[in-house]
Amino acid sequence: MTAFLKRPKAKQQFLANAIKKAGQKTDKNGTTTRFTPDKYPFNVNVTQILRQYAFADVTPINVFHYRYIINPNNTCSGLDAVRVYFVVKSTPHNSSKRDIIHDTCADKNRFPSIRIIFSFGIPNKEEVLLDLQDESAKYHGFSLVNYKDNHYNLTLKTVSGLKWAVTHCRRAMFVVSVVDDIYVAPDLLLKYLDNLPAWKAETFFSGHRLTGTMPIRDPPSKWYTPKTEYTFKNYPHYILGGFVIMSMSTVRNFTTAAMYTKLF
Repeated sequence: MTAFLKRPKAKQQFLANAIKKAGQKTDKNGTTTRFTPDKYPFNVNVTQILRQYAFADVTPINVFHYRYIINPNNTCSGLDAVRVYFVVKSTPHNSSKRDIIHDTCADKNRFPSIRIIFSFGIPNKEEVLLDLQDESAKYHGFSLVNYKDNHYNLTLKTVSGLKWAVTHCRRAMFVVSVVDDIYVAPDLLLKYLDNLPAWKAETFFSGHRLTGTMPIRDPPSKWYTPKTEYTFKNYPHYILGGFVIMSMSTVRNFTTAAMYTKLF
């Protein structure tokens, strides 16, 4: 909210009109019973704001300051255009699952318009890191960033992969963000994308939509979300992060908007 309050008056009014106001009520345990978009995060028309103001005068609250230890910056070279760019959020020890992807989606002879990177943080065990380096030398297309690779940092894994796509493969028409244990049929995906009308393809965003889900408050769970991270009783509607298809213009908007959204 601090950044919002520092905006010039006209821009504050623009955002105020864009934000959907919602009632807020807190129970005796400190849990807000209804999601309030003007508190966390802004529920605004990001595309409209980017086009009109581009956040030029607002200090970002979520700057990506991590460093790429392995940077596959030549993955997109050799093509005038890439049809689909896959950002695979992979667990470091899942080499067998990556082998399947190498033999299917990543097969350039069968799917020359597809390119893939595997996105990682730093694994806990040094031997796993060494294995990753060896695997990267064999296959290339590995993006290793210096945050800790764990479930809590899945957001960083997503953002780092999308930022890489925008920076190094900006000519790709679509980006698929997917986890390594979901199989994608690339031939069917390409056929589906080819049949999209142009107006829809420009700002495309698709996945499995979840509604009415609640944070898990059980500390032993790997999906545990403390109230200090998210105080509301329910999540807003959202797309499941395991498989998302986006146009490149949508990805550009997402990576910019991420700088002004609380990391979660």
